[in-house]
Amino acid sequence: MWRDARGNYHAVFHDHMMIGGHAYSSDGVVWDYSPSPCFGPNVDFLAAGAADSIAGGGGSTTETIETVETTETVWLSRRERPHCVIDDRTGRPIALSSGVQESGGPVPEWARQKGLGSDRTYTLVVPVGPAE
Repeated sequence: MWRDARGNYHAVFHDHMMIGGHAYSSDGVVWDYSPSPCFGPNVDFLAAGAADSIAGGGGSTTETIETVETTETVWLSRRERPHCVIDDRTGRPIALSSGVQESGGPVPEWARQKGLGSDRTYTLVVPVGPAE
């Protein structure tokens, strides 16, 4: 939760349906909820002209991977614990962090038997731009 430059309170949260909610209040007691989600179940990653060298099996070989400016959309099976990173000078959000679990990738047998996806999880931080 944070207060904007006009003194209004804001909060972001996940709603267990894979979209993020945004609530706002002038007094911190009575809240209104935005009808538009503030995040969804997918993230676009941009690879911008980098070249990486990766050591292969046991470090015995090196593979060079060149990337060009492309966007890869990653679908998430979970996106939870949203937290806004606030700029101390302006009081505005500059990034959103959340705990995520990808829906693709290798799936352990126990998870497959339960109908679950990948167990790869991490903290994702994405920049927040001005509303357009």
